[in-house]
Amino acid sequence: MTFVLLKTMIPRVINNIPKLVEIGESSLNGVYELLPHTEASGSVFDIVCNYNSGIDDICVMLLFFLCGFDQDQFDKAVLLPKIFQYIPAGASTKQFLHYMQGVKSGEFRQYDYYNETLNQEIMTLPKITTPIAMFYSENDWLVSVLDVERLADQIPNSEKHLLEYKLFNHIDYLFAKDAYNILYVDIINILNYYNGLGNVSTTTTTTTTTTTTKAPPTVTTALPDSTSPDLTTDVSPTTPGAASAVFSSMQWVLGIVTLVIVKMLT
Repeated sequence: MTFVLLKTMIPRVINNIPKLVEIGESSLNGVYELLPHTEASGSVFDIVCNYNSGIDDICVMLLFFLCGFDQDQFDKAVLLPKIFQYIPAGASTKQFLHYMQGVKSGEFRQYDYYNETLNQEIMTLPKITTPIAMFYSENDWLVSVLDVERLADQIPNSEKHLLEYKLFNHIDYLFAKDAYNILYVDIINILNYYNGLGNVSTTTTTTTTTTTTKAPPTVTTALPDSTSPDLTTDVSPTTPGAASAVFSSMQWVLGIVTLVIVKMLT
């Protein structure tokens, strides 16, 4: 339900980007930071997102709603308090407006001040000659596969590495239990290649083919494996049945909220 509603909502939001940019630029005039971290917000998240709060799944759902759903790779007991210790972290208002301008214009460029004196020359991507490896995933809700591939096609000396693990989301790049096997080992191999060093190995033999524009080291993008090095710590035992029931209920709640947003956009 949630995914169907999101697929309905997202195109409508995108179609209204020009209007949203205009509203944002006018209403945020004089506002320099969005979602700053305050003592009050920190206290709220400490209470709500505590692993033993009983309602901590709300915080997990918030992360997944923004970044993509991947419950299996998320070690809630260890990561939840650590992540929400710094959320929200605040961001420049100009940063958000810059993102929206990019969607509106379809150009990879500096911030548009609507002033020829202040504006800089639009970036020319084909002039970039530094070797660049782009790792991306189908379940990253903040980075579109099409956007990554479009960017890679405009940079001549680039490599595209689509991760085989289908559920890998935006925060998994930092926090996934099996991030070493799925991603890190390939990054290390590429760095070693350009530094004249040898390859390192994963702890599993499952591999995938990658699309490249040159002859890099052999990349073995692995699926999760029980023998992967644990990048966090041991977790407390949980009750899978109860946790799954709570998680499923939270998905329905999120679906209803999404439906309300869709109706507001129509």
